[in-house]
Amino acid sequence: MPIGTPPPTSEITPQAHYLRRREFIRDAALFTATTTAVGGSLLWLMRGGRADPRRDAVPEGKRLPATPNARYATDEAVTPFRDATTYDNFYEFGTDKADPAENAHTLRPRPWTVSIEGEVERPRVVDVDALLASVTLEERVYRMRCVEAWSMVIPWERRISRTRRRPRRTIPRRLRGSRGRRL
Repeated sequence: MPIGTPPPTSEITPQAHYLRRREFIRDAALFTATTTAVGGSLLWLMRGGRADPRRDAVPEGKRLPATPNARYATDEAVTPFRDATTYDNFYEFGTDKADPAENAHTLRPRPWTVSIEGEVERPRVVDVDALLASVTLEERVYRMRCVEAWSMVIPWERRISRTRRRPRRTIPRRLRGSRGRRL
């Protein structure tokens, strides 16, 4: 007397696949051996290390005068400048992680201007150096943790307003009544 019901035919492994199981195991073993051999050969060729970025790619930048903010200080070791500036995703300079460090020297941020226009009372064009001179710098240390299994501790300079005023919110001219109210 049989125990239970026989399985449906859709759940039974086809005989052709069952007979080729040894071929599958052999192919998996060959794949593993090949990748191990190739990887080991590459490690041997690189003497167990990784390729270093070009040493002339990133010059040590001059520090900007910034006031450290104690709320964002840390006792952790800061990531070396070269490591923090050569592992980037700025695709404007290239698609490889090292491309921004090698190609960023082509960016010329001077002379730049900022155009303030649109729904403003006084449209104007401001030189970027004049804009930067109107704010102070504050240094904050940030800890970055990535899903790609890397982390960095990096000090950043942040621009803060000297005056700490709240911006005025006004009703656009086209929406004002005859009195020109302000919110």
